[in-house]
Formats: sequence, structure tokens, C-alpha cells
Amino acid sequence: MSSSQSDTLRITLGEGVRGRIDTTIVYSGPIGADATRTVTLVLPRGHKVQYSFVADRGYHNLLVVLDDDSVAARGTLVLDGDRELMAGAERRVAFSNENRRPIPPTTVRRGTLLRIDGTLGEDEDELGG
Repeated sequence: MSSSQSDTLRITLGEGVRGRIDTTIVYSGPIGADATRTVTLVLPRGHKVQYSFVADRGYHNLLVVLDDDSVAARGTLVLDGDRELMAGAERRVAFSNENRRPIPPTTVRRGTLLRIDGTLGEDEDELGG
């Protein structure tokens, strides 16, 4: 009977993340805002795992969590039991001339409300009057 024990490292990636876990390259790609990709590694107890993550092109605000704690995007962890490493990023919103809707300056005057949907309103109730 072997006395060596193994532990599981579960890596969960949200959209827009890529990186490396020891020698394994991981990549989530554009999988959708609520979707995840999971990789599970079974390694000997005490194994030191080097990891690094970056936000993919078009993403930003990378967040990396080990078990319940935020950690650096690059580091080393020791498997001293089953662990979970998670990484995710936010999709970068880019504004361009194609998706901007300018408001003609002659249509906006004092007391006019610009609604979130881009329409204009002058209703007293909407203006708080």
C-alpha cells in the first residue's frame, strides 16, 4: 500500500482568461458571460504549482481567487489538500462611431431629460418637478 497522497486542484476559468498552470496552458476564450471552463489536476500532496493568468484581448480587470482569497495573477501555491483556483475578467466595452448615437445640440435644452435608452423626455414627473 502506498503512503503517498494526492490532492485535486480544480481550475475554473471565466470568459476572457488565458494562462499557465505548471506546464499546462489554459484558455477560456469567448465562452459567454455566465459560462465557465474547468480543468482538474490530481497531483501529489505538497506539490508546488506555479500559475499565471492574463486577461485576453478585449477583456480587462482580471480577478484571481485561490479558495476564498484574492491572489496575484501570478504565483505559486502548495497543494496541502484539495484546492480551487479561479480566474475571470470583464469584457472591455469599446465605443466607436458605429455604436455611438450623437444627440443633435439643438434638441437638448435646459430641463430636458436624456433617458438611458437615448431618447429625450420633458415630462414633469421624469424631471422630478
